[in-house]
Amino acid sequence: MMFTDEKLFNRNGYLKSKNDVIWANSKSEADVDNGIYAKEKFPVLFMVARGATWNGLTTPYFFETDEHLNGEMYSRKLLSFYKVEGDRLFGDQNWCLQQDGAISHTNRWPPNSPELNPLDYSIWDSINKNIDYEKVQTKDDLEKEIMKSWKSIDMDYVRQ
Repeated sequence: MMFTDEKLFNRNGYLKSKNDVIWANSKSEADVDNGIYAKEKFPVLFMVARGATWNGLTTPYFFETDEHLNGEMYSRKLLSFYKVEGDRLFGDQNWCLQQDGAISHTNRWPPNSPELNPLDYSIWDSINKNIDYEKVQTKDDLEKEIMKSWKSIDMDYVRQ
């Protein structure tokens, strides 16, 4: 089985505003604990698609700047990309593609398992944490950091 997902990376780095909370008595105290984040008005954004299997990870699909994920793009480009990658990873074995519930996907999840996908519940988070956002100034820099981070993923971690 190949689990697939897409993620939008942002040059501003890794921040979950709902979860990243610092308790402080003042703004200056919060800043000492890195509580104040500067955000660009129009940051470098970069969409990446990837698949994860027991046999390994797919190569990443880096979206072009003018590519947007919709049903047409998904069926025209990503499905054929995942087919080639699945055949490479599984060889002669039968395999199936498991998608998440994004609007651009048409297949349905097995009942009561919306968080079955390891990309969603752990891999993207690990990738994000391993990116050195201080080095990222351009889209190419972000792509290099994403690739470096992907190469550091241990398959035992993926298989958990």
